[in-house]
Amino acid sequence: MTPEEFRKRILNNKKIPKNTTVEGYLYLSGCTSLTALPEGLCVEGNLCLYKCTSLTALPEGLCVKGYLDLRRCTSLTALPEGLCVGGFLDLRGCTSLTALPEGLCVGGFLDLRGCTSLTALPEGLCVEGYLELYECTSLTALPEGLCVKGSLDLSGCTSLTALPEGLCVGGSLDLRRCTSLKSLTGIKSVGDTLCVDEYLIESYPFEELPLLINLPFEEEIKDIIKKRYQDDSKRIGTHTL
Repeated sequence: MTPEEFRKRILNNKKIPKNTTVEGYLYLSGCTSLTALPEGLCVEGNLCLYKCTSLTALPEGLCVKGYLDLRRCTSLTALPEGLCVGGFLDLRGCTSLTALPEGLCVGGFLDLRGCTSLTALPEGLCVEGYLELYECTSLTALPEGLCVKGSLDLSGCTSLTALPEGLCVGGSLDLRRCTSLKSLTGIKSVGDTLCVDEYLIESYPFEELPLLINLPFEEEIKDIIKKRYQDDSKRIGTHTL
């Protein structure tokens, strides 16, 4: 089915068969009356559902070979298990979304900025591009086995209390304004810069400070770590870095 045929049928409330394949870029942005898509839908190109504010769920078996744009689908509460997106998956501003499904496969970046109801990510999630979780204020933890090949932005995740053991990030890792996070234990590797607030270092347990030395902080943070360790070492009479 062509994108034009599909769009015309769905906007006129005509039945679309299960397992329909759309040959190209399907643009349904701003269709505020759209509540559902057919089961098993396969889109050969990109699927744009920006501001489809009545859409509460996506169909089982959905496959998008290009990118999937769900920005500001404010009624969307869940995604189907095993969802496969060949390009990026953009969920910015999906404020009702509470979790991501098991078996989620994303070929590009995954953007969840402003998903304020999101509480968890699936175990073993692997993102080929960057992972944006900026101001996901209900997110309390990250899953074991999380692998991000690009950068990981957790800034403003104010409920995040810990990082998973063995966390690997191919690019930069931003932990600024994660006000409930008290430790960096769990980080295995960061390919680029590790960004944190000064107050985290200032309140860090003295005996754990040496574990931070090899992490790729900004120079200003590195200087704070060294100075704090030297000052505390003199005070308690132990060796310096």
